Amino acid sequence: MVMLTVSEVRSKVASELRQNREEYLPYLTTNDGEILDEEGFCEYCTRLELTHEWGGQVEIKALTAILKRSILIIQAESQDILIEPDCHTQDNPATPLTLIYHKKLYELGEHYNSVTPLAQEYN
Repeated sequence: MVMLTVSEVRSKVASELRQNREEYLPYLTTNDGEILDEEGFCEYCTRLELTHEWGGQVEIKALTAILKRSILIIQAESQDILIEPDCHTQDNPATPLTLIYHKKLYELGEHYNSVTPLAQEYN
């Protein structure tokens, strides 16, 4: 299993967005709700790659494409969401990665955290 650093993941997500701009751009908007123009899109990808700016569902979808793995989002205030890569098939039965979505956990706004399963047995 290949382990990636946070910086490597950010770089790969930004690259995925850039390479598949037409797939992701309609979901990336300004604070006024307008779809990002070319300059705004380039700036967005650069910020995502080089800063600690939080990502959202667009970036999670990009992660499914990069990792070729489903991601399950658990949230308290509505149903769980399973985001699958476009290449998802029955031949890829890997357990989805799990994230938990906190809508009101921090004053800074919405937030995703990764989770790991607890050990089945305790010694």
